[in-house]
Amino acid sequence: MTTFSQIIDDAVAQTLRINQRTRAEGFGNQIIREMHTDDKSLPVYFDKNRVEAVITANVDSGFVWTPVSGLQLIESVAYPNVFTGSGKPVFAKFMRPGRNQNLHDFYYYRASSYFVFSGFGGNGAEINLSYLLYPPRLKYYATIDRPAEYDDVNGWTYFDTSAQAGGLDYTDPANQELARTLTTNWLLMDWQDTVIVGLKEAIYRDVGDDPRARTNFSKFSVLRKALILSEKSEYIFT
Repeated sequence: MTTFSQIIDDAVAQTLRINQRTRAEGFGNQIIREMHTDDKSLPVYFDKNRVEAVITANVDSGFVWTPVSGLQLIESVAYPNVFTGSGKPVFAKFMRPGRNQNLHDFYYYRASSYFVFSGFGGNGAEINLSYLLYPPRLKYYATIDRPAEYDDVNGWTYFDTSAQAGGLDYTDPANQELARTLTTNWLLMDWQDTVIVGLKEAIYRDVGDDPRARTNFSKFSVLRKALILSEKSEYIFT
């Protein structure tokens, strides 16, 4: 269990590559994304990345929705204001644009950065979504700017950074949830060892230390497999 800034500090200290701290920020975010693929580079879906949302249409047809950054997958789209013959809410089908759309009333498709929904029930109707988001990119904070830190003995420690430009008093309970969002995610909290081994592999590879890079990549592969076996969303694969 740790924060992004702490794990970068640990990785550069363990590799004796303090000068790699700036590049390690990018490596760390890259490793978190890599943990969403398996050893065959196929996507892996985690229940802990799920978001459930209700959006409201503001047009009669062809409602357009732009998701937040980091969308991995839309799992389901339900139209709770439209019912089947048996009285159950309609679930929309994902389709590619084309003449096949003429055969269906309830569907959605993607174009560029947005989704288009059809058959949802008109202006003011709700659309229920379930989708998966990648964890947002995290930033490395120098000690003086750090919103919070975590350790297994003392738990969370929050800091008052209001004296810094753009800083806040994260010791205020109203700001503590934001501090956690800015500094960590569930992979860092639950799978810290996997992240740090992957980060060390990236640092060694970047400086040309191939033997240590290969050793850590082997360890990372084993730990990533354990992560996938333990956390992946089973039902998506059935």
